[in-house]
Amino acid sequence: FARTLLGMQLLTNAFFLPYLATRPSEKDTLVVFQDDLSPVERAGESTWLPLLLGAVGLASIAWAFLGRADAFPDRFRTFADILATDRLTASFIVDLALYALFQ
Repeated sequence: FARTLLGMQLLTNAFFLPYLATRPSEKDTLVVFQDDLSPVERAGESTWLPLLLGAVGLASIAWAFLGRADAFPDRFRTFADILATDRLTASFIVDLALYALFQ
């Protein structure tokens, strides 16, 4: 686990998602009932939360392409320049791609 924790400091999803896939089974844990959860935990377990977060994500993508569409070529060129020179930005792009792949 320590190697995974150290690797997550560099590329979060590149190490964390495979860890989740290969971690030991949790068969010995207790069953948690809906009534035992706090309101925040219930909200996190609800079926509407992914729909809400997906709508926010789609609105963000739509705004990236449609909002100020005339400035899109300049923004894309600036993004490509940052991606070519900034290691942190490149690692976030790798994280996003891996997260999308695992979803």
